[in-house]
Amino acid sequence: MLAGLNRLIITILTSFVGIFVTAIGIYVSRLPIKFSIALALAMIFLCIIIIFSSYAQRILLASIAFSIPINADINFLVIKHVGSASSISISVAWILTLMLLLLIFINNIANRKFFLFPVELIVIISYFLWGISGLLVARYPGLLFLELIRLLMLAIVVFTIAQIKDSELLRTAVTFLLAALLIQSLIAALQYLNVPGTSFMDQTKGLSSLFPDQRVNRAMGTLSHPNFLAYFLELLTPMALVLFLAHEAGYYRIFSLICWISGTFALILTKSRGAWAAYPVGISVVLFLWFVGYTGRRILERKIVGRVFAIAFIGFLTLVTVAPVIKGRLFGEDYRAAAVRMPLNKAALSVFEEFPITGVGMNNFSEVFKIYDRTGFSRIFRGYKHVVHNMYLLIAVEAGLPGLLLLVIFLMLPFFYSWKKRYEGCQIERALSAALIGICGGLAAHMIHCLVDPGFMLSRHTSFLVFFLIALSGAIYRSAPEGY
Repeated sequence: MLAGLNRLIITILTSFVGIFVTAIGIYVSRLPIKFSIALALAMIFLCIIIIFSSYAQRILLASIAFSIPINADINFLVIKHVGSASSISISVAWILTLMLLLLIFINNIANRKFFLFPVELIVIISYFLWGISGLLVARYPGLLFLELIRLLMLAIVVFTIAQIKDSELLRTAVTFLLAALLIQSLIAALQYLNVPGTSFMDQTKGLSSLFPDQRVNRAMGTLSHPNFLAYFLELLTPMALVLFLAHEAGYYRIFSLICWISGTFALILTKSRGAWAAYPVGISVVLFLWFVGYTGRRILERKIVGRVFAIAFIGFLTLVTVAPVIKGRLFGEDYRAAAVRMPLNKAALSVFEEFPITGVGMNNFSEVFKIYDRTGFSRIFRGYKHVVHNMYLLIAVEAGLPGLLLLVIFLMLPFFYSWKKRYEGCQIERALSAALIGICGGLAAHMIHCLVDPGFMLSRHTSFLVFFLIALSGAIYRSAPEGY
């Protein structure tokens, strides 16, 4: 009788699984192709996790790093709006982050470990709490609500990465960030050459839909906009460079060099002048921090000098090769893209002067710009709404001076960790120490770029990458025995 009951239970469960899978199949068949592919890959990925359960954390962390630029988001409460949040967006990388957090939670409970609440998490939660005060002044509280949801999701990313203490897991994250850099660079090259079959990756109807009445040919990878690809590349190429200089393993140096060269070429193909101006700053920061913090060997060792000369030679060849592209972009028709930036900055400053403390409310800028502007320059946006091309002014207008201060502190944390590591003499692994310097270089480049662009505030995937890198920098610092 017991055996018969067991068979009945198994039959019922099997039937329910069959019905569930059938329903999922019918649902997936009605979805756009990108979601169908994403769900199929998710099922395969889940099977891999189960099979290699002892490597689950490493597989998840590698997958998060690799999937950051993949534009296969599921969106809820979608609103036609230009700002940091026009919907509640669930990305592949964020779903994987939740899975990693669940795994860490189970391990911590089993091993009776406490969760870590690092400085970077406290700062971003403070920024979130300050954003709530914007409800007092926001003309569009629904948009503010969407931004608060986005910040909470990013705070979960920071919290999850902060729990990682294993150096091997941190190295895995760095390696797969470079792998994502290499893949995006290859896709960008294929797009620039108009290779058939690569346009579906950008999820647009082509460049003409992004830049009407303009003759352009700009690569965008899988990030749906050339500037978003430029953000991604400028954040990661400095890391590839410093790992080429510092890594002990020869094969890894070659891999890093390939990533750096391909990333640099792809950055040029985005034709983002802001990224071109910011990139040398990021490289300079990397070289400065690496030389200043270089210990244990003499700087003038033959092979170190050889690597530096190799970089200089490759840089010279790159400039010679792409000189026509750079010349055409710098001196060709830009459709007044640069000319309107300063008037828009003045208009944004006039709004900031009215709301210096509270701001107008997070994610409200584009909707109220023309209402509160006292200069009239916001009328440059005729027939449409947009934000100012300066991230710091954008944040200052939306969140006030306290909000701007908190976010700048958050962005500067990797530089603090790098300085503190050197000051305290923390014995961080050589490769991870180089990665920390690379994160500083990438953020320096992006922060300079944000003087002429909205930066990561307008790109979900870049926001994820920035928060991921800052959390990773803290995890790297705390991986040292002397770290706290």
